[in-house]
Amino acid sequence: LQQLDMESNGKSVDREGDRVEWQTGPVVWGTPGTNGQHAYYQLIHQGTKLIPADFIGFAAPVHDLLPGLIAQHDLLMANFFAQT
Repeated sequence: LQQLDMESNGKSVDREGDRVEWQTGPVVWGTPGTNGQHAYYQLIHQGTKLIPADFIGFAAPVHDLLPGLIAQHDLLMANFFAQT
């Protein structure tokens, strides 16, 4: 449902590429950004409504991580910066 409303319907143009004059795609929150990112960011970046948002990321993990997980944190932060 989230993907349908926010990603599929959350466009600011129609099939022909013409700008639409009506509100599209309601905001349906409910999953972490990494899981619902396509739905969230499709609507935020391409939708018809200005959606103010604060993005909060962590420069360093709160807990010590195993060496393999440090790279995971770096990937999450890269995704974070790509969206802001």
